Amino acid sequence: MVNSMGRQKAVIVRKFVTTDTCDDGARHAFESEVELRRDLLDGVFARMIGISIASQRTKIIVVDAATIAAYDYLEILPGFEYFLEYTRIMCEILAGYRFLREHRVSWSGGYEDVLLNAQDKRLCLGGLGSIDGQWEDSGWRLEEASLRLRDGDDTCWGGTETFEFYANWLEEMREAVTRWNDNKTEENAQNLWDWPWWWSEIAEFERGTENSPFVGEIGWIDGNFWHPIPLVHHFPLAQRQEYLIHASKWRDGELETIVGTRIGEYTRWSIDVSPGETFYLRTFVQTNCTEDICDFCRLLAISGSKLIHFA
Repeated sequence: MVNSMGRQKAVIVRKFVTTDTCDDGARHAFESEVELRRDLLDGVFARMIGISIASQRTKIIVVDAATIAAYDYLEILPGFEYFLEYTRIMCEILAGYRFLREHRVSWSGGYEDVLLNAQDKRLCLGGLGSIDGQWEDSGWRLEEASLRLRDGDDTCWGGTETFEFYANWLEEMREAVTRWNDNKTEENAQNLWDWPWWWSEIAEFERGTENSPFVGEIGWIDGNFWHPIPLVHHFPLAQRQEYLIHASKWRDGELETIVGTRIGEYTRWSIDVSPGETFYLRTFVQTNCTEDICDFCRLLAISGSKLIHFA
């Protein structure tokens, strides 16, 4: 776009096209988004520059696009700066979802749809992706955005907890990171220790090694091989394995989250299936380190200067 001074300006064009003059779906979506964007005065949202009625069937919203992809920005950050900026951006996304929920709407998009202002790296939510009325889905959409931004993978999906649960979780993560950055005390190190698993790539390096580490095992990776350190433990390393309570069903190109029920040591999922129908069900079996091995590794991290990996 060329501005009034004759200078070119990058913009994002959001086009709404009706299939015929009687199609009210796109027309309603356009009018609703324009009305909403007039209220989007919060600084985390991409700024609407104007609208254009190109024809009776085509309507356009023009959004400022002096932006960069948040994922690309995060990938080049060194060390702890990555964690600081990731948690900052996610808390800005959280603020955006809170604002949208007040207006009974929500946002969804892929990891490349999360944009930042190119100059001050402020979040510009809503330039890409979609805004709809599914505000009750904001909880799992918030976690979905955090996973996709972390992994650069749009196949990640959100969980089944409430919006308030994920909001508190992100704020606690942000607080732990900023407290350690401001004051590197043992207490702050212990608080921070609860969060490195969130950024770990355990599944990724297990697929890349010929042998997989056990939970709680300490060692290092050399090429395609995991080398455990032969330590003698007088306490258990891992807790009992269990299925996650939620699963994901893929059918006819649609991904649906299914919440199960705990029955003793088992998890039950109820699924509606038609005779002869094909679908795919995915869930995970997880086991966690015991507090004993976590305390051991925490003491190593606090007192030592050498970085180690633990499974």
